[in-house]
Amino acid sequence: MYDRKTLIGCLLAAGLAAGLAAPAAAALQKCVDDKGKTHYYDRVAPPECVGKPTTQMTNKGVVIKKTEGALSPEQQKAKEEEVLQSKAEAQKLKDQQRRDKALLNTYTSEKEIDLAMNRNLEPIDVAIKSIEPRLKNAEDKLAKTKDADAEREVQRLKSEIAQKQQDKARIKARFESDKERYRELTQKK
Repeated sequence: MYDRKTLIGCLLAAGLAAGLAAPAAAALQKCVDDKGKTHYYDRVAPPECVGKPTTQMTNKGVVIKKTEGALSPEQQKAKEEEVLQSKAEAQKLKDQQRRDKALLNTYTSEKEIDLAMNRNLEPIDVAIKSIEPRLKNAEDKLAKTKDADAEREVQRLKSEIAQKQQDKARIKARFESDKERYRELTQKK
């Protein structure tokens, strides 16, 4: 058999375990069904509460935990879209911060941005100037011969110049945007 100390130790441990378990067992659950009726239960949820948001409370009514109920397919889709939108916004903010840091680390003044823009525009201007004499020659040849090959060459060269002009416009817009953002960032400091 057990000696007296062992028996007392076991009884104390059992009593302590029961005492700790009592508040958990005494916790109440609460839910509101589709008709607006509030249901209270301690262990097994009534059928009206299945999938509904629940509130777990102490036996004195203090809220311990709230649990969301099952979402309808529309609610689930809306929640997923909200999460995706939130992630996209967070990524957009992170990307903007990265670009801002790169901008501030690359340039020390607006004048440097203008110089960088001019360096990027220079090769395009050179390319356009090299195309212009060829275009003039092709147009002269077309005027004299009305040759289909000359006409295609004129169209190709004009298209090439137009593409270069679009490239210039994109570069200018990008650097102007960078300059404006640089101005905003440096004025904040």
